[in-house]
Amino acid sequence: MKLHQLRYFQYLTHYLHYRKASEALYISQPTLSFAIKEFEKELGVDLLKKEGRTITLTQEGTTFLNYVTKSFQILEEGVQAITPKQEIQISSIPTVINSFLVPFIIQLQKEHPEINIQFRSENTQTITQKILDNQYDFGICSKINEPQLKYIPLIKRKLVIVFSKENPLVQKENIELKDLLDYPFYTYQKNMTLYATIKDLFLSQGLPFHSSNYFDDENSMIGLVNANLTVSIMEDNDTLLSYPDLVKKEISLPYQEREICIVYHPQYISKSSLEIIQKMLHFYCIVSIF
Repeated sequence: MKLHQLRYFQYLTHYLHYRKASEALYISQPTLSFAIKEFEKELGVDLLKKEGRTITLTQEGTTFLNYVTKSFQILEEGVQAITPKQEIQISSIPTVINSFLVPFIIQLQKEHPEINIQFRSENTQTITQKILDNQYDFGICSKINEPQLKYIPLIKRKLVIVFSKENPLVQKENIELKDLLDYPFYTYQKNMTLYATIKDLFLSQGLPFHSSNYFDDENSMIGLVNANLTVSIMEDNDTLLSYPDLVKKEISLPYQEREICIVYHPQYISKSSLEIIQKMLHFYCIVSIF
């Protein structure tokens, strides 16, 4: 018994048609017919019966097919077990990991368990530098126009003023930046792109800018804002959906919305990494540039 005999049998039981099965196997119809007859002789039983142009499985053929199917499944599992894992190194800004990156990785690992995604959380400047140094396959961060790198737009994110329902600001219909100066203010770390954007908003209005504390992500800021009478300006992302007691107000001033992109170095990017990027774009229904 040879492996190709099992494969021929499996294909024929799938198509139940000699011509279609032989075309799928890229062999001639007489070759397939002869191989099946010889296989049946070797086993000493008829696996298939032909009535006119119709092919059906015998009782023995039905029983045998179950074992053939299980055998190929076991072989496939064995191949996966000994095949080296494909490892992809990604770094992402914290604000999109839970809401954007994680859902894609979960789906990818379901479809491709052989791919091992290693990802880290860092700020845009660090991600950009490490991609330039070929330490990551690609990153997800703000666009800062580094000429050596390639950027693929993913999403744009607005900024919102956030405070608790217990805050007196709830009484105001329109909130200006100057209204925030009366409260402790929380914002992002100084080395983050969002910090510079928020700071520029205050300075453009001739207002002083200072913060009581600095944070890497929204969760930390939201926890404090929700617990006491503090305010924050933060990126409007899915994290806020988990806090129904928070109030968020749009900023009426003009500002550049943050564009979050996939970023990679065209000289260092591998074919497999480009395929992962393509899958990510497809997952989020973003038109591919490839």
